[in-house]
Amino acid sequence: MKFKLFAFFGFCVILSLNSCLSNEAEKISANNEAEIQNYLKFKNLSPQKTPEGMYYSITASKPSGKVLQPSDLVKMYYKMSLLSGTVLDSTNKGKNQSKGFMYNVGNSIFNLPLGMIKVGEKGYFILPANLAFQGTSIDGLPAYSVIRLDIEVESALSEQQQIDSMVVKNNMSDAVKTSSGLIFKKLVVNPTGTELKAGMTFSATYLGRLAFSYLQRESGTGSAIIYDSKFDSGILTGASGTGNFIKGFDEALQKMRVGEKAQFIIPSANGYGTNGSGTIPGYAPLYFEVTLTAAQ
Repeated sequence: MKFKLFAFFGFCVILSLNSCLSNEAEKISANNEAEIQNYLKFKNLSPQKTPEGMYYSITASKPSGKVLQPSDLVKMYYKMSLLSGTVLDSTNKGKNQSKGFMYNVGNSIFNLPLGMIKVGEKGYFILPANLAFQGTSIDGLPAYSVIRLDIEVESALSEQQQIDSMVVKNNMSDAVKTSSGLIFKKLVVNPTGTELKAGMTFSATYLGRLAFSYLQRESGTGSAIIYDSKFDSGILTGASGTGNFIKGFDEALQKMRVGEKAQFIIPSANGYGTNGSGTIPGYAPLYFEVTLTAAQ
């Protein structure tokens, strides 16, 4: 009997907590909606509303513009602000510093807005907290804030288009393409150098780039901010063909001899796949320049 009473009491507590959480969520939603309506009235705006609760308006339309597809590399300019006008983040169009973003890959505040806009268009998007940062409170962002995004989409490239752009940018029209999709070209040839084979240890210097630039701290300075496509560089050591490196990198290395330098492009399927890694987003092709300095 005591057990049944205890279980019933616990069930009641859970129901009570769920009710409290539901009431709190409804209160936050109502406050957000009231804030949005006051803002729209004050600004004399008449946007559309999506089923999810986002308000939006395309302020510069381009009917012939490309509709964005999942995993497209979108290059855009944007300003993110509170309804008070406080700017939280923005790109610098004056310096041609667009944001590179893989559309609909992972969770992002940009996914829903970008589903409503085409290449060449501009628009504003107002997102209640449940579609933005919810209860996050950092760097001037109060918890449960309504967010406004002003977006201009410059371009959208599929993965193949990104690879094609890399080929042109890096003068690789005469490169060899393997059955895996690797695009490979030697810049320095050393026929007498030791050929790297699977299982051999090696040392190499490398530089890796994405198909888009982004703001980052310059390596070695700790404070200087640069806008660059480089995601990594340095000296790499290890054993080839042992699964310690992405497939495309291993494949390229085993086409080289000590003293040779090569450039190559790895499709995402042989890179970091659909999930990405660190600053590398999912579906991102990778460009490398590598010099093989030792192998044994």
